[in-house]
Amino acid sequence: MPTVLVLVPVSGEYAEFGTEAVRGVLLAFEENGFKDKVHLRIADTRADAATALSITREAVEDDSVIAVIGPLMSAPAATVAAWLGTAHPEIPMLTPTATDEGIAAMGPNVFQINITMGKLAESIADYAMTCLGIREFAVLSPLGDYGNTMSRSFMQAVENRGGTILVQQKFEEGHADYKTECDLLKNVRYKQE
Repeated sequence: MPTVLVLVPVSGEYAEFGTEAVRGVLLAFEENGFKDKVHLRIADTRADAATALSITREAVEDDSVIAVIGPLMSAPAATVAAWLGTAHPEIPMLTPTATDEGIAAMGPNVFQINITMGKLAESIADYAMTCLGIREFAVLSPLGDYGNTMSRSFMQAVENRGGTILVQQKFEEGHADYKTECDLLKNVRYKQE
């Protein structure tokens, strides 16, 4: 029976996210009548690139893998896409949530459903500048890779459209109140004026 490999983190920090993705895959397979026609092999990547690649290599060698769903996170998705794109370009890979740029370009049958951070940043900048008429911005972003990448993409999109970034403030996620960070932004703007 043909196998669809589902690469998801079902343990570790992103286990809840992975479990929900598995529920979605199972529902889609049942709703579309694939339940008795295709074997699903669900594998725990722990959101780790090396683990995802090792599982994929083993599954492709052992099973009759006809498609890969996942990985969900960008780093594992890019790693698996790069390998599949060169070693097995005939096997389609569909990553539903990875947001890094260029994953879909790693192979002829690699597909990325989620919008990339660059495209999301461009859309937000377009809306703010075109529809709302905003030309000056303050950027409040979370610490970490995601916040850095998203804020850098947004600031570049604003500047490319002739807008101005007046100030950027970073914050640590998980606080109940961001008044301190907002006050810091206001103080910088007050000094500028």
